[in-house]
Amino acid sequence: MEILLMKMEVFTMNKTFKMLSAALITAVVATSSISAYAATPQQLQTNNVLTKPASKHAIYVNGKLVDQKIDIYANKQNVLMIPLRTTADHLGYQVTWNTETKSAELQKGAQWTAVAVGKDQYSVNKMYVQLGSAPESKAGVTYVPVSFFDKVLHQQVIIEKDGTIKIDEQVQGAMKKGSITNISIEEKDASIKGAIMVNGFTNGVRLNITDETSIVNQDGKELTIADLKLGQEIEVEHGLAMTASIPPMTNAVKIVVNDKMADSEVLGTVGEVVEAKTLTDGTVQVVIKGEKLNDKSFEMIALNLAKYTPIIDAKDNSALKAEDLRKGTKVYGFYGPLTTKSLPAIGQAVKIVVEQESLIQPK
Repeated sequence: MEILLMKMEVFTMNKTFKMLSAALITAVVATSSISAYAATPQQLQTNNVLTKPASKHAIYVNGKLVDQKIDIYANKQNVLMIPLRTTADHLGYQVTWNTETKSAELQKGAQWTAVAVGKDQYSVNKMYVQLGSAPESKAGVTYVPVSFFDKVLHQQVIIEKDGTIKIDEQVQGAMKKGSITNISIEEKDASIKGAIMVNGFTNGVRLNITDETSIVNQDGKELTIADLKLGQEIEVEHGLAMTASIPPMTNAVKIVVNDKMADSEVLGTVGEVVEAKTLTDGTVQVVIKGEKLNDKSFEMIALNLAKYTPIIDAKDNSALKAEDLRKGTKVYGFYGPLTTKSLPAIGQAVKIVVEQESLIQPK
């Protein structure tokens, strides 16, 4: 059995993205606790895989045997318990004891969590989740459910038929290509620099940017989160596991910026097309009403489209035409800082990303 999940960082979302549900995350965590053998030798199934008595279990971390004499047992809930510090040390975590909170704290890069003996309460992305069993202490050693390394530390956990427990770091490599539709900067958490949304709320993914995220241009020149702009086309390498939320969330490993915006500052509005018309000079103009994506943008904006203005379908990154922007179409409109002082303000569209086509049929 493979259980795959990834590092996650939870953010205070703006009102456009408040659909992220902690209940969904908790539900995912609660669906998969790993059973083991009871104290009296008997055969049980661990997710349909027969195992041997607990004393026969061995732990391998990243392919290396942890310790042949390591003690592994099944608790009263019949859940397999393994030593926290020894296993976490082999995964590269620094484990320290907090005398004030009476808990063991684990740190690895930007990832942090804490566990307390007797409390089925585990810190994951600034939230508490339950695994069905609390940490226990035996002879001065803290033990945690084997699912802790999957559900909390986001490692890959496999229990073989012979009872061998294999714990490995998650494999990186999933790719996502699209347009940046939202940027948020995190200033309160030192380990998190911010987050970006790619391809909108319905079709996209929210990517956390941490100290470990690499951001470069096509030439390999190093960039920062400050260099990212709304509407930019990017390619992202991210983790295989994501939250069970809308949109899904994961950490960005590497971001490659494929294009350069002519404007030093790009504004954005997300909402519906309330009017689409052709002006006397042949210019197509769409009026978008919704929410502004940054401080200087507008909740309602009229955008003029040039022949070269890219109009992108968020579902598959395919090109659309101006006539596809009918009344009722849900879009992300990106434009430069130069706008008129009229109501609504009028600006030049830099890019339009269509999140959902209009349900209103053209006449």
